[in-house]
Amino acid sequence: MGRRISRVVLQLAEEGNGKVKHETVANISDLPDDLLAVIKNRLATGQPLVGNGGPMTIHRSLPHGDVAAVLGTMRNMGLISSSQPGRVVSEAS
Repeated sequence: MGRRISRVVLQLAEEGNGKVKHETVANISDLPDDLLAVIKNRLATGQPLVGNGGPMTIHRSLPHGDVAAVLGTMRNMGLISSSQPGRVVSEAS
């Protein structure tokens, strides 16, 4: 008796010219079983992965990347206060 190999893949099915073409998008066999169960449930039911699907609340958001660079430059120029990031103190003329 040979060994059994199982794999779990995500496939995209497209229909064209009267045939269905399956394309493997990702091999997710190495994911933990509990995560595979969550993904399978989400794909089968359309239910959200976590929570009840209600609105999310952002408690804190920090600028990063280009936004942080622009805010830093504005702060250095005195256009915004260091104590209130993001608030314009005076408008540039």
